Amino acid sequence: MQIKMKKALLIGAAMLSTALNAETLTIERIFSSPSLDGNAPRSLKVSPDGQRVTFLKGKQTDYERLDLWEYHIESGQTRMLFDSNDLQSGEEVLSDEEKARRERMRLSGSGIVSYQWSDDGKALLFPLGGDVFYHKLGEKGAKQLLDTDAFETDIKLSPKGNYISFIRDQNLYVKHIESGKETAITKEGGDNIKFGMAEFVAQEEMGRMTGYWWSPDETKIAFTKVDESPVDVITRSEIYADDIKLIE
Repeated sequence: MQIKMKKALLIGAAMLSTALNAETLTIERIFSSPSLDGNAPRSLKVSPDGQRVTFLKGKQTDYERLDLWEYHIESGQTRMLFDSNDLQSGEEVLSDEEKARRERMRLSGSGIVSYQWSDDGKALLFPLGGDVFYHKLGEKGAKQLLDTDAFETDIKLSPKGNYISFIRDQNLYVKHIESGKETAITKEGGDNIKFGMAEFVAQEEMGRMTGYWWSPDETKIAFTKVDESPVDVITRSEIYADDIKLIE
């Protein structure tokens, strides 16, 4: 009886010690980074051939810096496909258009924040740092398809996987993957004119984040043209804790 009592006292003392040493969970900590739910995978997708599941996952040292991973269903093996730090070094600088687009799409983090499977399941496409990378299954590494000073957005694979399309400086472009030939579909974009881009109302109120669409046979592209010149420019206030900024 005395032995059982001693064991109970020791267990109770250990539990009390743990409770006293535990960090007090505050409201501020609940809503700050890193997330309390741990390094959870994001953007899970089953490959078109049904053989693997791909997902984005943050680094152990930085949950918000995302890499591309895969889980092979038959073998049960999980491995990193691409380390974002290996493909891009230095700080990621987003264009204002991309910042707004990610905010409306509820995309957070840095590194590889989105990716796309080809319809035949033989290739992956993902943007990183304003450029784009292409990986063909069975081959090593990723091919960088774009490397420009401009920040390309809304990058897509064509339905048959022969082209990529994207927005650059408010114009729509396509590029043949094998030959590398790039073609500007529009050239008059800039200032108040935007081609192939979803305007603010479409993104915020209708949930439409793109302004162009491929035909299934990838021979045609339908796209929007938005002219914002009739829209009045107004000044709005952005209020911070210690400052107020006026923005047009």
